[in-house]
Amino acid sequence: MDTQGPGTWQAVLDRLQQTAAQKPYVFRGESQCFPRIDTRLNRRLTDWQVPDLPAFLPMCQTRILQKMCQFIPEFPHNYRMPEVLHLGLVEAAHEDLRIVELLCRLQHFGGTTNLLDFTRDYLVALFFACIHDEDQDGRVIFLSYDPRAVWEPTPTDLRIQAQKSCLYWAWQGEIPEDTEDVIIVKIPHSHKSSLLQHLEQCHHISVETIYPDLHGAISWSEQESRSETVRTPSAFWRSILADTGWVPAP
Repeated sequence: MDTQGPGTWQAVLDRLQQTAAQKPYVFRGESQCFPRIDTRLNRRLTDWQVPDLPAFLPMCQTRILQKMCQFIPEFPHNYRMPEVLHLGLVEAAHEDLRIVELLCRLQHFGGTTNLLDFTRDYLVALFFACIHDEDQDGRVIFLSYDPRAVWEPTPTDLRIQAQKSCLYWAWQGEIPEDTEDVIIVKIPHSHKSSLLQHLEQCHHISVETIYPDLHGAISWSEQESRSETVRTPSAFWRSILADTGWVPAP
């Protein structure tokens, strides 16, 4: 793992570009330097102190999908989903492609899965590292490409295409950071605004292009609300309120 954090926004950009050129990676941008790279399903089960998580995760994920398929017409009534997710995404898709596609849809719409969102473009990852939590350092995660664990979802909408999305099946619920397969580049919060401006001006990467549909726009605005306090609106709401002429009290 590498956590080097250069001193200027251009140096950050150069560092990302140089690292991306070293070998095939997929990329993930996070707006904070979280303590772990883990999935939503893993976090929930860890909080509930479920034992033997690596064995339990695929079984639990299958049960979640079993519940979800009841709401999808293309699955037969009382469809019994096979236990194949322990094989990984690629092998599971060979057994029943519908399972993997349903899992990807669940992730795409904010459900609880053992997947992690990645992108094939480090600049898109940089955007996600910068767009939220303006007072927190972010990070771009480089993960060595593993064809057994990375799945490119069917581009069912413009957002998947714009974000160059791919999904990683986290075998144990998280990605260990202390491995040669992972490089982490810190994005200082003081550089976020400048990097976002560069991405928009030079690469046409912005909120409007990354979230080109209503569902994506709603997801973006709701994510912004994480930074709200009782007296401090998020950046999204500050822009809304500024348009009305109202200024929050200091």
